[in-house]
Amino acid sequence: MLANNGLLSITGSLGQGIVAMNNSHATLFNATISHGTHAGLVAINNSTIDLSTNNTPPSTISGNAVDLFCDSDSKITGTANIAGSPTAQCTNLLSGETVPLP
Repeated sequence: MLANNGLLSITGSLGQGIVAMNNSHATLFNATISHGTHAGLVAINNSTIDLSTNNTPPSTISGNAVDLFCDSDSKITGTANIAGSPTAQCTNLLSGETVPLP
């Protein structure tokens, strides 16, 4: 999935915002996912979600029951490009888009 140019806005959802599951990937550019009753971004079963830092305004991920959720096999990257301080239940958060190289 590719959400581009600020055209993705999910506000007040009664379900999950964006779910990447079963070895899938989502890239978000300047998205808004807020005030949902469940998780805003969910990455499970060896999946990834990237909040692109490619010269775009930050994404707004806030006010959800949990903003960022992932299991131990999945990652959410580019978290430095989120406006505000989202809540997280994810140990695999990367501020950049790649794992730091030695």
